[in-house]
Order: sequence, then structure tokens, then C-alpha cells
Amino acid sequence: MISPFSYFYLDYDYSITPLNRVYSLNPDLKGLTEDGKKNIIGVEAALWCEYISDNQRLEELVFPRLIAVSKVALGE
Repeated sequence: MISPFSYFYLDYDYSITPLNRVYSLNPDLKGLTEDGKKNIIGVEAALWCEYISDNQRLEELVFPRLIAVSKVALGE
């Protein structure tokens, strides 16, 4: 799994990780051999909740960025 914090951590504010930054990640990591690329099974979008006070804030942070992460993972 790859989970680059500056692209896919969903608990970061949009000023730190804006939606266009999420879409800009190319998950084809430079420097990996073809064998190394075979070992990547997907992407991960982390969400740490210690500073999220309620469901409304959770939804504000997650959507639409989680959809963007999904599209990047699928190569769309």
C-alpha cells in the first residue's frame, strides 16, 4: 500500500491538502523496479480522528477527497 501523507491523509485541512493536490498524485512510483511495483496492492487514505469533534467535520474532511483518492487509485 502507498499512503503519501501530503496527498491522501484525509484529516488534514483543505488548506494543507486541497482537492487538486489529491488528484495530482501519480501512484506510479519512480525508482521502483517492475518487481517492486508488483508488490504495491493499492493506496490507503488515512484518517486520524483525535482532532475531529463531530460527524459534520468528519464529512467535510472526507468528501469529496475520498472520491478523488479512489479515482487516483483506479488511474482515472
